[in-house]
Amino acid sequence: MDFDQYDVSVKHILGGLFETTSNSWHGYNICIPESKFYYIEGGEIIVQTDQETIVGKPGDLILIPEKTTHSFFLSQSQYAKKYWCHFTLRSKGEDFFARFDMPKMISIGQNEQVRTLLKRINVPVSTPEGLLEQNSAILSLCAFYLRKSGATERFTSVNVVDDAINYIKENLSSPLTLSDLASIVHLSPNYLVRKFHQSTGTSPLKYANALRIEKAKELLRDTSLSITEIMERVGILDASYFSRLFRSITGYSPRAFRALFK
Repeated sequence: MDFDQYDVSVKHILGGLFETTSNSWHGYNICIPESKFYYIEGGEIIVQTDQETIVGKPGDLILIPEKTTHSFFLSQSQYAKKYWCHFTLRSKGEDFFARFDMPKMISIGQNEQVRTLLKRINVPVSTPEGLLEQNSAILSLCAFYLRKSGATERFTSVNVVDDAINYIKENLSSPLTLSDLASIVHLSPNYLVRKFHQSTGTSPLKYANALRIEKAKELLRDTSLSITEIMERVGILDASYFSRLFRSITGYSPRAFRALFK
């Protein structure tokens, strides 16, 4: 396995042990730039995302990945006691959890290992060794969650380049940016460029442009479609850019290339 693709960084934001009977604990349609854990000790909480409603009860561990729009509030029990922590876990600058399909809640019962990790995570840090211990606890809790939740990785370094190539081929008629393609295969743009170049000897966008021009050559040679129509078929909407790109690859303008076959 190519572990270079992970290259993780971790940071604790805030957290603690929280107990309330007040309706003042709530948030609606929030989206924060960090992930968070809730481990329920007592009562009930409700977390709602666009896809599901989660009812957290004692012994449940909830993970909300960063930038997940969600709401949270007490259930009708009007009581909750929970450990919580906000943190970031990123791989090459991107949310680590975006790589995985996994539930947002697992039931683990009264788990002393998790309780101990959360206590370690939320201890104030004032020394380098304390920071290392805190980060180690965050990583251990994340590893515990991935293992217990049965998380499956969406894409691996073995097939990610093939996935990117297949997407490019199937969407030649649509404009494409590197950020779009990286998001589709759940990698950072820089890492995708590196893996793509290792496999193909070129960058994703140069590869896509080469395919677009090959398709344009075919249409110029074998059809009577106008150049504007051909541009639309290959996902390029700027006539000046299309002409420059076509000439840089073939040595001809689109019109001159078509004239070769008349």
